[in-house]
Amino acid sequence: MHQRSSGMLYLTQFEATVGSSTPSTYLRAHRLISDVLAGEHPNDAMKVLSAFAKWLPRIFSVSGCPLTLLQSLEYWTPNINLMEDKSNLSQDGQTTILHLMALTLRYSEHFPEQIEVLWTRLVDAPYQSNGHATIRFLLEQSQKVGSITYIRCASKIVSCLSQSVIGRSAMKDLCSVIEPTRMLPSIEHKLTPPEQSDIDLWSELGDLFLEQPRHVLGAGQFALLFLADVALERSWEFQEELPTLLHAIFTHLDHRSPIVRESAKRMLIQLLRSWMPGYDDLSDRSNQPNRSLLVSSVTELEQELDRVVWKEEESSKRVEPKMQSLCSRILTLLVPLHPKLAERWGSLALLWGTACSIRAIAFRSLQVFRALLPSTTSGDLALLLARLSNTISAPEENIRSFSNELIHTLKVLGSCNILDTSLLPQMFWCACACLSTTVESEFLQTIAFLESVLGHLDLDDEQTINILISQRPAEWIGASCLQPPLLVGLRSSVTSDATFKMLQILAKVTNSSLVDPTRGRVRDLYTVALPWCYRSMTEDTSDPALQTFAHDVGYLAEQEGRSSISRIMASFIKGRFRTKEDFLRQSVASLREHYGVEDWTEVVTLLLGLVLNSERWLRVSALQILKILFQQRETRNPVELLGSELLMPLLRLLETDLAHAALEVLEEPMTISGGPPAKQVLRMSMQMKSLTKDIESVSDIFGIPEHSGWCVARPQRLQETCRSNIMAVFETCKVPSRPSQIHFEPEDVERLASPAPSEDDDLGGLVRNLHELSSFFQGGEHTSAASETAPSSSSSLEPSQQQLARVAAILAKSTGTESATDIPQTPFIDVFRVDSATTAFEQAGSDDESDYSSDSDAFVYDSPAALRAMRSVNGLKQ
Repeated sequence: MHQRSSGMLYLTQFEATVGSSTPSTYLRAHRLISDVLAGEHPNDAMKVLSAFAKWLPRIFSVSGCPLTLLQSLEYWTPNINLMEDKSNLSQDGQTTILHLMALTLRYSEHFPEQIEVLWTRLVDAPYQSNGHATIRFLLEQSQKVGSITYIRCASKIVSCLSQSVIGRSAMKDLCSVIEPTRMLPSIEHKLTPPEQSDIDLWSELGDLFLEQPRHVLGAGQFALLFLADVALERSWEFQEELPTLLHAIFTHLDHRSPIVRESAKRMLIQLLRSWMPGYDDLSDRSNQPNRSLLVSSVTELEQELDRVVWKEEESSKRVEPKMQSLCSRILTLLVPLHPKLAERWGSLALLWGTACSIRAIAFRSLQVFRALLPSTTSGDLALLLARLSNTISAPEENIRSFSNELIHTLKVLGSCNILDTSLLPQMFWCACACLSTTVESEFLQTIAFLESVLGHLDLDDEQTINILISQRPAEWIGASCLQPPLLVGLRSSVTSDATFKMLQILAKVTNSSLVDPTRGRVRDLYTVALPWCYRSMTEDTSDPALQTFAHDVGYLAEQEGRSSISRIMASFIKGRFRTKEDFLRQSVASLREHYGVEDWTEVVTLLLGLVLNSERWLRVSALQILKILFQQRETRNPVELLGSELLMPLLRLLETDLAHAALEVLEEPMTISGGPPAKQVLRMSMQMKSLTKDIESVSDIFGIPEHSGWCVARPQRLQETCRSNIMAVFETCKVPSRPSQIHFEPEDVERLASPAPSEDDDLGGLVRNLHELSSFFQGGEHTSAASETAPSSSSSLEPSQQQLARVAAILAKSTGTESATDIPQTPFIDVFRVDSATTAFEQAGSDDESDYSSDSDAFVYDSPAALRAMRSVNGLKQ
């Protein structure tokens, strides 16, 4: 080849040295010949490399390959230009990288130095751009190959390049890829039909890296893995890259993939070791640990790393102490070399926590932020608010847990002693907005958040109130006070204790501007206090906090001129009531005195909401109060009509051991008009979440209760209000850009839980229990008939018209057009008679054959006429 091209230098000059028997002589001649040929024929460098890459594996084994053959290639690689233009890799360039990867994969273990020379010479001047092109190629193909062998090979290549003239820039290039938006795996190569060149490339890569499985990671994660073996000189000079590397390492220490997890641990120790020599550059080392102590600290951490690092399956309560401890140890070693590390790392962690689409990384990022807890700026708060505005009140469980993390982070900020007080108005209104969440766990977190914020505020101070009101968002929707949305939390056994504690805190505030400026403040506080006071008297206990709350309620009532309420609260504190029944009668009489005309429905609604709570003592106390309350004439006043949905909490108890107490309340005459039909009230009482869309349009009071009792009316509308208000608070932070919608990557979670029972099974069970309760009114007279007629527990049919009629009769005791005095003292005897009614309905056909299943059919029983017809069927006097 050299002769055909008329080379300028003749190879005959090396004949004598090549024939020498001294190794040093003929090896030198070999290198000189390679240098001459490469210099004379630079355009053939790719062809020579290709020939060697194909020829060597065919002739020699891995360990038997002569070193001189690999050494001869180092003179050719500097002549290779991988680029087609300034930004694109050429087709020959791709092939060249593949050949070099094949050589690396085959010979890096036996000839590591020579492989390193091949890569370092590839990026010599004037082709430094070869290095950046190689890194980009490795990252692009990692999305398609991604096997462990590929990752390790790429890591060796990057390690070689880091020792070259482009080592520092290569490090910065890879760190620039490690960002939250690049953590998500790319599927772009799967969305468009590949060209033939791409198919050929993937085929060659597939032949080279046959290993399975292939890891599905993002480009940022592959970049982190490629840096696993990099050790640069004077690493402590990479001040900008250190927070990025540390945070990426921390968020992958518990990754589910073993190679990622172990690489992150190895990188953490490698990073610390590479930074420790930086202590020698410090101008003042008098207050710094000596070299041996630093080395021993890193070694000790390496030995303990498996024990101090958290696991993926561990709860936040177990993870956060470990994370705080590890962060503290890392900062102790690195802050002397990077004084602003905690601040910059903390800000970066918050950015990742609010911008990453991988849920696990976002979770860990928020936990790292709380562990570091840097000084918070308005921009940091805006990041949290922006993310929360599109995740709060979400129906998906994984998003709900993330929203809890966001609110918990806000709570930690609110508890911080170094909190910037200028952020308090935004945090106050954010807490107020979050109280409108439709999710129970988020509501509980919000109360803790609100408590932390109120620790910095005096709501009795006029200046504080004026500042808060002046900074209320202009686009705020709904009431701008705390107490009304808090009352929803009393319905749930999960949130009621925290809610009651918050009400106790707010009761100490005499200025009602931000608590509840309406007459409903004292009304609701007094109504809520009664069950707790009744329990205290029943159990004969003395709770200082409850007595303080009663005193505060009495004081607020006195300020409004409601002296009877004040006297009752004072008598409770001093223990002047002879019996708890006497306390209830006087308390309800006081309610009637002050709220019997205009606010009776609100009082009843609040107490029935307490019946939803799964805490037994609270249900019992509320039922006792309701029984006396329904004996008041205001309850029978047709001017104040109570919707049928108000009966749902009582119907819900008919499946429990409190059915007798619930029926005693239902036995009291009351006016019921309007609201959902019987079928929907039944379904709401059975926590049938699958009917959310159906109930959304008719549920104005409670909604569909969960097992704890938690429920909200019109959840879709409430979610929109909650998110809109949080976004309005975000706008007050005055950041330059609006947040973009971020969706979490779908997670492959095994469904270990058994299937939930169908809504029809639940509904059939409730109706069956209604049948069995005939004995309450009939003294067991029709027990056998009820057992014969009641549907089986395994029934999956829609409730029949007969069953709906009996429940609808409860809802049809009276209307606004007929006097409540027409209602008998025990209005439900006929409802639970099943013997004669069954015969009458059998004439119209069986339940299975009935065509009447629409909601509109249930309305035919929502009237007194239907009630009288049922009496007639059961053979009772009208």
